Amino acid sequence: MLIEKEPGMEVIAEADGGRRAIELVKQLSPDIVIMDITMPDMNGIEVTRAISKESPQTRVIALTMHSDRRLTSAMLEAGASGYLTKDCTFEDLLTTIIHAGTDKSQPRNA
Repeated sequence: MLIEKEPGMEVIAEADGGRRAIELVKQLSPDIVIMDITMPDMNGIEVTRAISKESPQTRVIALTMHSDRRLTSAMLEAGASGYLTKDCTFEDLLTTIIHAGTDKSQPRNA
């Protein structure tokens, strides 16, 4: 709800699982996807890898309760543009969204 209130930002969809997230990305081609690692039917690492391959212009930001360095590395290797824990501030999330949305030079992993 807070993102919706930000000028120039719009939430266009929410997915209840990994497969649905991939379908929505294919249909809607969003600029940014905010991804959890833990979700039904596929984990966020697998989904991020699929999104990076199928929709390289879409940036994925991990927003998760997991702070394990191995998971952080795995998400970034899968193609995530950023990684935040759910205890981050809303300002940190906004900054990451803005940076990911404007940094089109960032290399993508397939």
